[in-house]
Amino acid sequence: MHENEFTINAKELDKGPVRLEVNCTPEALDLEDPEFEFGRVTGEVTYTQARPRVVGEGHLKTTATTRCVRCLGPADIQVNAPVNAIYENEKMIRDTRGEMVSPEEQIITPYNGDWIQPEQELREAIMLELPTLPLCREDCRGLCPRCGANLNEGPCGCAPGDDEVSSWKTALKGLKLKSDN
Repeated sequence: MHENEFTINAKELDKGPVRLEVNCTPEALDLEDPEFEFGRVTGEVTYTQARPRVVGEGHLKTTATTRCVRCLGPADIQVNAPVNAIYENEKMIRDTRGEMVSPEEQIITPYNGDWIQPEQELREAIMLELPTLPLCREDCRGLCPRCGANLNEGPCGCAPGDDEVSSWKTALKGLKLKSDN
């Protein structure tokens, strides 16, 4: 184990809560996603001893830049991520039958009893707040389905009434289906 700027010494928690000030590059938290580019991460998390566990609570902020799903333009997403993590000495994590719990089944994050390295939980808190359908703005009008013009920049050059969509709808209305009766 190597110490870094995020390492929490569990022995320090016996003296009282430990506050972690976060002001780092996205690389420090291994924030990588093919769809998003992250800005600097800031915030704070307070770690408190709640025997036999340690509780980490706080918030993180960053900006994530991606493409708008409607107009394909840049979308800057303000990410405000709550951090709520529970840690327990890995020797103590047992299920109700007294057996060790596998990592996939844990809600509680194990630590070695001496040090907590919360980077993974900080990263997860941010990733969970990313939108699945990012927009450049709430009222984004998107692209014209015929010519591809960005409708946020104004109307496109397509003639009104020259709607390919309505022509296929008209064709469907004229369709007669055989009934089984």
